[in-house]
Amino acid sequence: MEEKKPEGGRKSKTFFEVAEKRRKLSEERNRTRVVLGETFQRWRAMKEQRGVKTDAQLAKIILDSVRMVYVLDCLFLTPSGGLK
Repeated sequence: MEEKKPEGGRKSKTFFEVAEKRRKLSEERNRTRVVLGETFQRWRAMKEQRGVKTDAQLAKIILDSVRMVYVLDCLFLTPSGGLK
């Protein structure tokens, strides 16, 4: 007996195939998750103020700004903390 395919010609995925795919996606997402705790409201406010659409974009902005401060510190401060 021939297996019946849904309209469009593709074979439907089984419940287990769909569940496995969801599990893998969830596992992947959890590896990059960061818990903000009490700072969640500040995060959302900063995201809105900057007009940023995704959390990843905001994280990049923050990391880039921290990197810039570090570079400027290295350029203009002596090891003892004074200006060069």
